[in-house]
Amino acid sequence: MCITYLFREAEVKSDSVDEMNRAMLLTNISMPLSAFGKIDGQYVVYGALSVKSDLEDIIHELETLSGNAIEAIEAMSDYLK
Repeated sequence: MCITYLFREAEVKSDSVDEMNRAMLLTNISMPLSAFGKIDGQYVVYGALSVKSDLEDIIHELETLSGNAIEAIEAMSDYLK
């Protein structure tokens, strides 16, 4: 499992939490190899790596997760303080 922390719950505009959560649910499907989650008050994007992945697959999966994290922050920036 590879987890990237995006932002804290406290960094979300209080009147936008529900709308952002809905946006995240809708965006989840279009993010390859990644999904949104929340851990102890922090929003995250994560992906599960296969135990059978070779080095090239791991590199590809990490690059994809990294790109997804950047895109997620950009997509949710209107909801952040």
